[in-house]
Amino acid sequence: MDLCNTEYHILLSNMYALEGKRNKANALRKVLKTKGIRKVPGMSSIHVDGYVHQFRAGDKSHRKTQEIYLMLDDMIQSLRSAGYVPNPIS
Repeated sequence: MDLCNTEYHILLSNMYALEGKRNKANALRKVLKTKGIRKVPGMSSIHVDGYVHQFRAGDKSHRKTQEIYLMLDDMIQSLRSAGYVPNPIS
């Protein structure tokens, strides 16, 4: 395993958690935190009207952030009204 690749560490930690091995998952996460190793934030891109908009997880710097989150809240409410129930991994 590449010690510099955080994706492997996060994946392994999530696999431990899914198997109910919380102690191993937490120990691995603690090692990562102690060494200052952080997961690279996820990024999405969307092309609208000839412009590419990029978003990172937790990023609130877009000029229409408030409008975007209001729309997301409306979409989530619509999904829940239709019977959707999220299934979190951990």
